[in-house]
Amino acid sequence: MSPGEDPEDMVSIRVWVKQERVTSTQRRSLFAVNDVYQSLHEGKGPKTAGMLLVALIECVADRIGAFVDQIEEMDLEHKILSD
Repeated sequence: MSPGEDPEDMVSIRVWVKQERVTSTQRRSLFAVNDVYQSLHEGKGPKTAGMLLVALIECVADRIGAFVDQIEEMDLEHKILSD
């Protein structure tokens, strides 16, 4: 959720996970990736490839959570009003 961007313009990330390695690619910078990178840089990050993937997913979910909640509320409101 970049400032000034439409929430619908979400960025994708491709991730390849092996036991001891995580490789990812993206076209634009992602705050969630930067969050995980920063935690690794500070020595507080995940210790395994699996834990890194979980941390990345959690960061993405945290960052888009409010927007998803808004969509769900609008959908529910639409269903109530249309009934």
